[in-house]
Order: sequence, then structure tokens, then C-alpha cells
Amino acid sequence: MNKLLSYSYLLFFLFQFILGHYASGQNQSTTPWYSFSSDNKECIIKNSNLPTPWLNRLGNDIFFTWITHNGYIESFLLDPASNGLTNPQNTSGRFYVRDKNDGSFFQINIPVEMHGSASQSGTWECKVGLGYNKISNKVNGLSTEATYFIPREDNLLVMLVEISNDTGKDKTLDLFGQVEFNLGDPVKSIIYRGDGRGGSQYNLYKKVFMRDNAIIATQENWRSTANCIPWAYTGFFSVSEPVTSYETIKDYFLGVGRDYDHPIAVEKGKCTNTDFWSQDQYPWGVLHNTISLKPGETKSLIYTLGMSRSESDIQSLINKYKNADSANSSLKNLQSFYDRLIKNGIYVQSPDKENDRMINIWTKYLWRQFWKKSLNDGSYGLGCWSYGLEGETIGVAPEQILLPFDADILKSGVTNLLHRQVSDTTQTDLFGPGEHSMLYKDIGLTGPPTSHKGQFAVPHHHSIYELFSIYDYLLESGDLKLLDIVVPYLEGNEGSVWEHIQKALAISVKGIDDRGLPKIPAKVGDWNDEFTKVSVHGDGESQMLAAEMCMLLKGFAEIAQLTHHNSDNIKWMSIYNRMKDAVNKLAWNGEWYIAAFSDKENPFIPVGDKDNKEGKIYLNSQAWPILSGIASPQQAIQSMSAVKKYLMSDYGPMVFAPSYTHYNDHVGTQSIYAPGFRNACIYPRPVGWAICAACLNNQPELANEMYNSASMKSREKDMEHYQCEPYMYPENYIGPDHRLKGEGQFQWNLGEGAAWMWVSYVNYILGVRPVVTGLLIDPKIPSDWPGFSLERDFRGDHYSIQVENPKKVNQGVKSITVDGKKIKGNTIVPPKDGKNHTVKVVMGQ
Repeated sequence: MNKLLSYSYLLFFLFQFILGHYASGQNQSTTPWYSFSSDNKECIIKNSNLPTPWLNRLGNDIFFTWITHNGYIESFLLDPASNGLTNPQNTSGRFYVRDKNDGSFFQINIPVEMHGSASQSGTWECKVGLGYNKISNKVNGLSTEATYFIPREDNLLVMLVEISNDTGKDKTLDLFGQVEFNLGDPVKSIIYRGDGRGGSQYNLYKKVFMRDNAIIATQENWRSTANCIPWAYTGFFSVSEPVTSYETIKDYFLGVGRDYDHPIAVEKGKCTNTDFWSQDQYPWGVLHNTISLKPGETKSLIYTLGMSRSESDIQSLINKYKNADSANSSLKNLQSFYDRLIKNGIYVQSPDKENDRMINIWTKYLWRQFWKKSLNDGSYGLGCWSYGLEGETIGVAPEQILLPFDADILKSGVTNLLHRQVSDTTQTDLFGPGEHSMLYKDIGLTGPPTSHKGQFAVPHHHSIYELFSIYDYLLESGDLKLLDIVVPYLEGNEGSVWEHIQKALAISVKGIDDRGLPKIPAKVGDWNDEFTKVSVHGDGESQMLAAEMCMLLKGFAEIAQLTHHNSDNIKWMSIYNRMKDAVNKLAWNGEWYIAAFSDKENPFIPVGDKDNKEGKIYLNSQAWPILSGIASPQQAIQSMSAVKKYLMSDYGPMVFAPSYTHYNDHVGTQSIYAPGFRNACIYPRPVGWAICAACLNNQPELANEMYNSASMKSREKDMEHYQCEPYMYPENYIGPDHRLKGEGQFQWNLGEGAAWMWVSYVNYILGVRPVVTGLLIDPKIPSDWPGFSLERDFRGDHYSIQVENPKKVNQGVKSITVDGKKIKGNTIVPPKDGKNHTVKVVMGQ
């Protein structure tokens, strides 16, 4: 679970509830919800009335837009709370088309059967692509298409609207494009997210007006009503054709008591040309154009929505995208950018084509869309966990580093993390907070901290877990020379990367108690941050945290041995063996591993044990002892057998079982949820860990069973339950004990969702993964596969790997040849010659 304040989760649940009302009730349409294009780069949505918005995240690393399948947009620069341009969800992004002859109108965004006139008929679809959305709507002989994208080079959203007249008659049309401005105002993103309600005192300081055929929007008193410091950006909304009329007042456009589907201004065919200054409601921007079309004629209007530090730059930005050729050229460049992303790094061809789509295209796309670029030093990091949980800081998550899609970005992310590490080993947090995402140097915000004091008495899981970013980068890059490079600490002093690692591990092991297990910080949990009563006094113990630390100690000890840091190797393996012995002595119950020990009573109360009627067995507690090498072969077999017996469901293995039906004072918040809802549900990240463990345990049938049941290829076949996007993993699926079983929660999730499903499949089921000494090949595939192929960049070289399975086995490598020469074992030692290498793998005993 992510390190986020609990109120963020509560706000998100409220937000999801609100969103459900925009498509109230179950989806009754018989139209198939979606299909994928032949190249799998577009999800083509046929049914607008989905039970929850299907999202796309457009962006260029600095400027972003969340867009729904109906074209509703939320645009911001790095952080929506500090630098929001438009308000969330269905308050912005509508386009209206009105026939001047009879006054009838429709929205490009939605089918006419939902909100149009009964006399109209039409067809609608939305294409969700890599970096763009396209919505087309054909109504009574008018063909419309709206294409939304953010250029890689400019901080604006381009909306290219095309209208074709297929009626056989001359047509004069009114077009209305609409947004609701936010202008750096955090109030709506926190309190009234997405439902169109509520105002903000900061609206009293906003000005929105027409200038040079564009609506200009400013905020004169930003972040504090007393500071009188203006928002550092100016927003703008423009259109390529001459404006007929405009509007900035919501009630003037919609009309009193009216809604988005019946705006008075569209009915009348004109706006009031009123500017905004000091009103309770949020300012709007509406641009009205009038165009004439002959039969068979097509016209394009290019809308731009953006923000700039300098008002003098706005007109040049608008002019750059003022004609369709320049807009389409920019879109083509954007598509080429994502084509390169797909082709580079790793590309899989297997008998499972549906799964290949997720592996080759959509997980890479999700990974790339979550990177943010600092405006201060150009470094990259993570500032978004999932939709609705967008952060103010740029940090790094191991899940980003695990996916080897861009070596330069990975190195930048790790460098960012090293710069945040503390040098003071008396602290309990390894890393300080991420750099603020804003231009603090010249607009009065606080810059990065120069010191950091941990908030807990012992290290927290989330702090230790970030160390995997450094370890995983070293595995992927093989760049052991990095260890000697001197980089700054958070406090400003410097040390080599190896010294950073030494200090980080010294802090990590500070919480180990006399029994040899790491303590859980008081009232916060380990990975499961809802273990709020396991460590009431700060003495509760976590088996998972012990296994994570053991994996890090063992991994870095191996690197220490290779780099002749012998004393570190000895020290770290000594701590590893001590914790390993403690886990096997205290946490092994004869059938599986206990999850934790609650300090509510003395002696400690086991959590996740045979005697527990609810929460008897936890998934992570079985996977991590295998991943870290703690479990003996017999213990590993028994614990994974318990996973299959007690935790498997139609949606993948549950995070624990049975679900809690009553509050448990030794567990805390985890036991309060309804059974199945974040309570014996399915998290793709722990599922991924379990799949990796099963592969290491030589249990390919179980590994593939867990992967197939939890993977997107299965969820997309059950959309009536799953309901979320078929191209993105959520944080979790609601468990089988709840009436909403199988439904996705927290859309667009990398860390808990897509990353570990990708890693478990490519690195462990396909079995092509980095190790310290090279590229290991150890497939655990379905026995009916004839084989698979994989293209992979690795440590400066490129490998074309062909795996053949003539004996129809599910594991075992008989031989490997590289460029025609047979190698010993199943690890390829990279020559680092920058060349393409052909690898043939024959499976067998």
C-alpha cells in the first residue's frame, strides 16, 4: 500500500461515489463496451454510458490532462492542487454543435440518445490512444471528430475539432467550446472534486477576459488570501477561427436551474460577452464560433488550452497551432514518440496475444505517463500514485525502476533518490521528502529541505522499500562503476554511492529487536498500512519487513563481494542470517508463515496464524520468505500450497483470508472494512510477488494460475464486474466476499497494479531477468506453448531471444546458444559491445 495520508483514501472513495452518479445505475446497453484496434494501440469505446469514466492521462512530463472517454478534462502543470488549470472531471471539455436553421444542437462528447433531441439520431465512439483521445459523433448528416493531445514540446492541450457536412445541404453552424478554470486553486480538488458544486474564496481574486481572440485567465491572490502574491501562470483558451461571442460566467451560459445538456446560450445561439472578476462560482471559458459548410465540405477548428509564465508567450503558442497542418504534424510527432517507446526496451511475442498487448504497449504507456520532470534541475521522478492521488513532490518508486523502458530516465530517477538520502545515521527515515514540483526559486515556495528527521522511532517499510530502486537499477544496468561516483546527500555533504548504500542499510536495520525481527512503527503498519493496531506501542513485529530487509542485505552483500567490499559482505550477511533464523523460529507455524506479531498483549499475539479465525493467512508473508531466500525448500512448498488452498479466487490470490467480519483490536483498521472491500481483496502487487515466488519455487502451474486469474486479459473478459479500463491495472479488485466482487479500485495504478504484473510475467514466467552477473533465462511457461520470442536491450547490447519448447515442458533449460555458440548454464554474461546478439534457448530437462 502506498505511503499516503488516510484522508487521501477517504477523499478518493468519496470521489468515486460522486463519479458513479454521472452514469447512474448499471449499464443497460447491449452495445459491446469496447474493442482494440488491429495494432492494439487504441481502445475503441463504443458505449458512452459506462459505469465509471475510462481515463487517459495525456502529458509531456510537465503539463498533464486527465481525460475521460467523454472528453471531460482536468488540466494542470505537475500538481493539480498548486497548478491546476481546469477543474476535475465533467466540468470542462464539452463541445456543442448547433444548427442555425432549426436551433437543434448536440454535444460531440456524448451520443444523442443520452442527452440529445428525440428527433436526432447518430453514432458515437471514443478512441483512447497513446497520448491522445479521439471522439467522433455522427448526428443527422454531420460528422464530427474531436482529437485531444498534449505536444511533447509545449505546455498546452490541443483540441482539434473537425466537422463534415454530409447532409447534401448548405449548413450554418454554431460551435461552443467550454472549460471551467481552476487557476491554482486547491479548494475544488480537495472538497468538491468532480461534481460541479461549490465555490472558493479564491474565485474572488480571479480575472477572466477576452483578448486577441483568446480567453485569458489570471489569479491575483494565490495560496494565501493575505499574501497578495499572484499565481505565477496565466491561463488561456483559444480557437483558430474568429470568435463570434464568448462567456466567462457559468450561470449566463447554462441558465438558472439548467444543466450541461440544456444550456441557454446554446439554445439562443450566442453568449453574453461578459468578463469575470470576483464571483463565488468558478470562472468559465466559452468560445462561440459560427461556420458555414457546403455539402461535402470539412472544416477544422483548433482549440488550445494552456498556461504560461509569461503572457507575452501566449500568442506565439496559440499561433503555432492555429492551422490543422501544424496541429496534425505535432500529433504525428507525438505518435512517433510512443512508437519508439513500444519498440525499444523489451518486446514479447507469445501464444498469448491478449497478454502481449498489455506487456508490450499499455504497461509501457502507463509507466511513461507517470514520470514527472522537475522544473528546477530537469530530474525525473514519480508524482502520481493513481488517478485521484496526485502528489506535490517528485519521488521515486521501485516499480518505476523495475521496468527497463528508458535507461536515461531510470538513471535520473535513481540520482534523484540518492540526492534525497540522509547522511545522518541517527535518523530513522532513509530519505527526505521529494523535491517540490513547483518553481520555488522565483515564486516564493519553499525549496527542497536540507535536513530531515524521521517521524517514527524505527524505520518504516516505505522508507526501506525505496532502497530497492537502487538495487534494481544496479541489476538492470550492471553499472557497478556508479558505486564510486560521489553525489550529495540531502544535507548537502557528499559521499560515494556505495557510502550512500552503507548508510541506508545502517539506518534500515536499526529497528531490529532482541528477538531478531524488525519493529513496526507505532500505529502505522508495515506494507499493510492498515495494520494500525498491530504495533500500538511501537514494539509489534513484521515478518514481511524482515524478509524485505533480508532480500536487500543479501542482494547488496553479493554486490559487495563482487566489488571487494568484504567487510560489508560479512556484516550484512551476518544480519541476514540472524533475521532468517528469527523468522523461521518465530514466524513458521508448521504450514505457513505468520504475518506479524501484535504488541497489544504480552506475549505478542500472532497475526495471520492458524489459530486466527479471520485473517488466518496472508499472501505477502508466504511470498517474501521465498523471494529473500529465508524459506527452506520444504517450507517454500508448504507455504505456497497454503496459498493455493486458502487464498485463490476467481480474481487472483487474495491478500489474506478469511475476511474480517468483526473489528479485531490486534489488527486495527484492516478489520473495519466490509468483507471483500480492501478486506480479503486482490492486490496485483502482492499477486505479482506471489507469482515470482512460485516461479523461484519451481511451481510453474501455480504461477500461471495466479497470473491468469489476476491479469488484465481475464478482467477484460468480465467487464460487468471489473468496470474499469481494460488497458490499465487498478490498485486492487474487490474480493469475492463483497457484492461488488471483481470491481477495480483506484484506476490507473503503476505501483500496486501494472508494474509487478509485468515483472512477474516477463522476468519470472517468461523467465528472462537481470541478475548481478548477467541476463538469466529460466522460463516457467504453460506446457502447451511451443515457445516464445523476446527482444531486449540489456547493458548496452540488444538480444533477440527465441525460446523453443519441443518437449512441451513448463520449465527447465536444455541449452542456450548466443550467436551460434553454446554457453554454460543459463546466464548470459553481456559482452557490452553495443551489438545485436541472437539467442536460441531450447527448453527441456
